[in-house]
Amino acid sequence: MRVLTAALILMPSALLAQDLEQTVTAFLAEHGFSDIELVRHSGTLTASAEGEGRVIEIVYNAATGEIISQELSMLDPDAVQ
Repeated sequence: MRVLTAALILMPSALLAQDLEQTVTAFLAEHGFSDIELVRHSGTLTASAEGEGRVIEIVYNAATGEIISQELSMLDPDAVQ
């Protein structure tokens, strides 16, 4: 978990806006996430994904690629799907 969190923090913050969606999608897929959903709203890009028992949500500044917030949590293995 610490490696993933560090990698998310160290992603380049000066990404070009047009490349942001592709970069985020590729990064999450490379780290075992699927069901990736991207939503643009009011100058932000929110990425949500699940994978390997984890759920992640990252909010980016859509113009700069800078991470505004991020949350990583574990899925409840006892939850009914």
